[in-house]
Amino acid sequence: MESTIRTALENHLAEYDLGVDDPARLRNLAWDIPAPLRISHPLGTHKFRAVFTDTPTLTHALQLEVGAGESLLLLAPVIHSRSADGLRSAGIQFLDAAGNAYFRFDGAVIDVRGRRPSPPIAQGHRPPRSSAGLLTPRRAQVIFALLSWPVLLGAPVRALAAAANVSVGQAQSTLKLLDEQGFLDRYSRTLLRTERLAEQWVDAFATGLGPKTLAHTFHGDPLRMDLADCGPVYVSGEKATPWIKQPETATLYMAEFSPKVVFNNRWRTDGVANIMIHTSFWTAQDHDTQQPPHFPAPAPPLLVYADLKSTGETRQLEAAQRVKDDHAHIWHP
Repeated sequence: MESTIRTALENHLAEYDLGVDDPARLRNLAWDIPAPLRISHPLGTHKFRAVFTDTPTLTHALQLEVGAGESLLLLAPVIHSRSADGLRSAGIQFLDAAGNAYFRFDGAVIDVRGRRPSPPIAQGHRPPRSSAGLLTPRRAQVIFALLSWPVLLGAPVRALAAAANVSVGQAQSTLKLLDEQGFLDRYSRTLLRTERLAEQWVDAFATGLGPKTLAHTFHGDPLRMDLADCGPVYVSGEKATPWIKQPETATLYMAEFSPKVVFNNRWRTDGVANIMIHTSFWTAQDHDTQQPPHFPAPAPPLLVYADLKSTGETRQLEAAQRVKDDHAHIWHP
């Protein structure tokens, strides 16, 4: 997001006595990908699915992937009065860089109208849109499957949908967008510009699919974990890298969460969270072997790379580069 727009939004939040639990999360929100954001006011606190967008219309808002019962918060350079009226009527909360705002939670009501944007913003500071709409969480699942198992490009669309745990329609629309944005040759059924696509996927994962699939966090010992009889469990992050001998965190993907794993490992809900449990968002593809996978198993390399890179921690960033080097065929098929 451009610095002028980001600064304006942060200033208006402060003006309205609204606080953000994690300012870095606000600054790192990706365009058009909803991500968790907690907003506080002296009268209360509310958890939103916030999204930066330069299309702050009711029609676009209704297309964004937000779970049942979750509140959507639109953050935009400019929200025109007609769009604001529609969003307000639908109960969708918003803030633009001019200070036009609508918040209603826990007794706090903020409704600001008629403010005009500054000239630089009004002239249209728009973000890059090369991947606009392509990396929503559901479509990211499809792209993940294609990058991890390119053989799916030659399979029926229903096979791709099953591997990505999405509907056939979502798989088809993702293929269409990949084609339109120059990442797919649908005639030869090959991915194009895979390095750029993979890196865009990883960047979007940190604020999109990653937080969306995070189900539980605990404090425990990453060095000693009993994961037997817990069903399909995939190990990611630094716990999946054999060259990190003393991992301080563990990132796990489970098809179904079992409380038994918490009891067996004596994980706690207090303390600094270092055990992250995600819901696995793919169906394993074992095209090279007829043997069923043994669990716990390593997560697909692209996911390990993304989890390592999203931490921003030096040791894990170095490990991420090693994963990328060891699996260069994903980036350079």
